[in-house]
Amino acid sequence: MSVLSPVDVVRRVFECRAAGDIRSLLALLDPDIRVQATADGAVVEGLPGVRALFGRESAAGPRVEVEAHRIESDGEDGVLVHGRIRVIGKGALSDSPGAWRFTVRGGRVSGIAPLGAEPPALRRVA
Repeated sequence: MSVLSPVDVVRRVFECRAAGDIRSLLALLDPDIRVQATADGAVVEGLPGVRALFGRESAAGPRVEVEAHRIESDGEDGVLVHGRIRVIGKGALSDSPGAWRFTVRGGRVSGIAPLGAEPPALRRVA
C-alpha cells in the first residue's frame, strides 16, 4: 500500500467532509490532532474533540460547508489551503474566504490552524 503525500491526505480530508463521510475523514487524522476550530482561537484536541465538533455542527444548527480551492505543499509536513467557509441556516448565508495550514505526519493530519494563527494565544476547548 502506498502512502499518500501530505497534499493528497489534505485533499482527501476535504473530499470526505464534502461527502459527509466523517468515518473516513477521522481515519485521516492523528489521534492527538490539534485543531484551531473557530475564529475566536478555540482549540479542539484529539479525535474525541473532533467527533464532538462534527456532532455540534450536525445538531439542528446551521450547516457549515468548507471548500478547498487551492491546496499546496508548504515544506516537508505542511500543506497550505485557500478556500471558503459557508454557514447556512435560519434564512441566512455567511460566505467568507478561509486559509489554513495543515500539518501532516506519517500520513495523518496532526494539526490544523488558520493561516496567521499564533499557537500560544490559543484557548483550549474541552
